[in-house]
Amino acid sequence: MSRQRPLVSDPSDVSALLFDDSYSNNDDFDGGCNSEAYIGPVKVAWTTSHHQNHQQQERQRGLVVTRNVKAGELLFVTPPTLQVSPIQVASQWRQQRQDSAAAANDDLLSLQTVAEQVLVQSMKESLTNNNAESKAVAFSFACLTGASLSQSKTLPSMNILNASANYDAAAASTSAEEVPPFTDDDLLQILRHNAFGPDGLTSYAFLEQQALLQQEDDKSSTMSSRILGMYPLAAMINHACVPNAIRVFTPNVGGIMVVHACADILQGQQVLWSYISPT
Repeated sequence: MSRQRPLVSDPSDVSALLFDDSYSNNDDFDGGCNSEAYIGPVKVAWTTSHHQNHQQQERQRGLVVTRNVKAGELLFVTPPTLQVSPIQVASQWRQQRQDSAAAANDDLLSLQTVAEQVLVQSMKESLTNNNAESKAVAFSFACLTGASLSQSKTLPSMNILNASANYDAAAASTSAEEVPPFTDDDLLQILRHNAFGPDGLTSYAFLEQQALLQQEDDKSSTMSSRILGMYPLAAMINHACVPNAIRVFTPNVGGIMVVHACADILQGQQVLWSYISPT
């Protein structure tokens, strides 16, 4: 019997067409769409970037492969450490539009701004809670700025960068440290430089149209399954105009990011993708 492709509830999200029972044929990965994390042949390392026609070099962190990788191979799977609910964001965005209209106020916030506000609030809550999950998430913010006490001159651990896979292990690796202080603006800048928003065929403008069409009491209307989230491990990947990796998000499974090589990568070379959306 031939197998059917999964139905796509959101036509802007093509990731559903890429997954059925498993992410990959890799022998060392045995999970399907219910698996939450997988780290393949990658590690964080110091790399060198070139500027001004290769005349100036800058040391930076990046993700490199630990062996030769063929195009199409799975590199890693990572859930978000934090993400916002598209339904919640859409509801708040519509509400402020209604409030502004009632008050004859044209100073409307964009859907993107509302999403950022909701995510910053979640980040602040992580800083004030004392459980292992919140501490691990808070230290992942520090890794994205180089602000953690012992890691400012060293590389962040994979446990912290992939904290959502094992919060206890991530928290244990920072047991001797205090979470650095962050202002609201610090958190907003971390978000804007490292968070992953709409991808591929989706944009905030498209999501605004979805939010306008969706009614609170209409369960049949479609809203994208993700809108904005933090993926610290993926944030270690640097930009290239000619990328060698590509990401997709699993449909309806908590916004899990799946990263594959889209070109051959030699051992020790960087994993790179474009920061510029195709839209």
